Amino acid sequence: MLKNTVKRSHHGCTRCKKRRQKCDELRPGCSRCIEAGSECSYAKALKWLVAPRKVAKKKRELTTSERCYDLSKSTALTAPLISSRAAKTGYQVPPVEMTLSKEIDALSWLPLSSRSLLHHFVNKASRITACHAYIQTRICRLIIPMALQTPSLLYATMALSALHRSTLIDGMPTNFDVDALVSSFMASSLQNLRHELQSKGGVSKYALLTTIRTLCVCEIHSGRADAGSWRVHVEGAIALLGTTRAMSDTSSSEDRESQWLIDSWYESIESLMALTTRRGLSPAQTEQFGTRALLREDQAENRHLDIYTAYSTDLNNSFKEIRAAAWERQQLNANGGKEIVLSNLDLDEEADWLESSIRSAAGNSTFRPNDLQVLSQHEVQQFEACDETYYHTALIHILRRVRGLPRSDLRVQASVKRIIECCLKITPADGLSPWVMLTTPLFTAGCEALGEDRAMVRQLLQSMYDSLRIRNIQRSLWILEMGWSTKEDSDDWESFFGQDDFDFIPY
Repeated sequence: MLKNTVKRSHHGCTRCKKRRQKCDELRPGCSRCIEAGSECSYAKALKWLVAPRKVAKKKRELTTSERCYDLSKSTALTAPLISSRAAKTGYQVPPVEMTLSKEIDALSWLPLSSRSLLHHFVNKASRITACHAYIQTRICRLIIPMALQTPSLLYATMALSALHRSTLIDGMPTNFDVDALVSSFMASSLQNLRHELQSKGGVSKYALLTTIRTLCVCEIHSGRADAGSWRVHVEGAIALLGTTRAMSDTSSSEDRESQWLIDSWYESIESLMALTTRRGLSPAQTEQFGTRALLREDQAENRHLDIYTAYSTDLNNSFKEIRAAAWERQQLNANGGKEIVLSNLDLDEEADWLESSIRSAAGNSTFRPNDLQVLSQHEVQQFEACDETYYHTALIHILRRVRGLPRSDLRVQASVKRIIECCLKITPADGLSPWVMLTTPLFTAGCEALGEDRAMVRQLLQSMYDSLRIRNIQRSLWILEMGWSTKEDSDDWESFFGQDDFDFIPY
């Protein structure tokens, strides 16, 4: 029997809390659970405010200078918004129960403004980064407890939340600038991230990768499209992933869940980055894999419609193969048809193979059994419609950039119209729907649209922005309006984006 000398604690294991029993808090299992032969876990029940409560005026908020911690003053970093009491708690990884409540216990050490931003992230901002409630739940259950122990991720999460909330409240700034609060959070996140990367232990590599992902999403969603902004985060992820995947032990539950999120995000953003005309493949990709040998081949049994990205996983490699072929076509044209690696005939055969493989795969995607269990029939149809838009996105890039066909070609225009038709099948929503993933196909269709189809693309993108409030959607429409206002005979895809200091991804 457990001795009566054990003091009552507010930090006991889940089983003891539910039974209202004293817990000696021994790890990995307390005495009561061991004696009962029960599983022992220390899940934190995070409770979120339904609405921010008023606070006394004497409780001042932290200033910008306090939030932006100066790394030069200390080598042992403690984030300004995290108390020493919380920082001492070891990061455990049981499933996190997330409930809405007017009570706050686990987050009482955070300022009210920070709790409000985390509440907004869980209930609003995370909706626009997820295609389904199941995905949103997995993301929040992973990110929130991890952020409470990783200063860089906490700041990055609050930056993304603040960006979305400010766009909801203040609307779209004409110059795509972000407000001072968002900039401050991002600066603090980067400062903490640099320190955590240099730290020899104590911070999970996957926590750092989750920070990089969040910063990248925040940069892209801001719509600034500055050279070296979002792309530097992707290239940083490439380098960190190299060391992380080399580690032998990633068997812990938090690492497995983190790996799911990072792998899904990274494989998608890397392939979509390859389609951008300004730089396409990153230097690390080109150096490691060359322009032709691009990462691993997707085996047929692993191909599925991923409900994180809302398109089939085989397209990730297809997009990179298309980029490699488009780059070679561009080099061949720049050299007046003089062969460097491949001839025009070689590239025509490559285009035949790419187009044939895309057309044969379109409409034949399947879901993983576990994903089908959480989808209704209506949701399945919406995901399938979104998936088809990405196959036609691939076709447009093949026809225009690899084959070099004009915009007016019937096959190009057929794919434009099909993208629009599929987008119209997807119900507009404020998140948790494939609707959030339509920026890429709609922008691609808009680049090639003619006549009334341009008006339809404009209407759909505006509807997306109105429901999601992602600034990058407005940036997409702004770029298209610029392209549409130029002369109709301007038919060069590669020069569509303009200046070298502008780096845009329709994401």
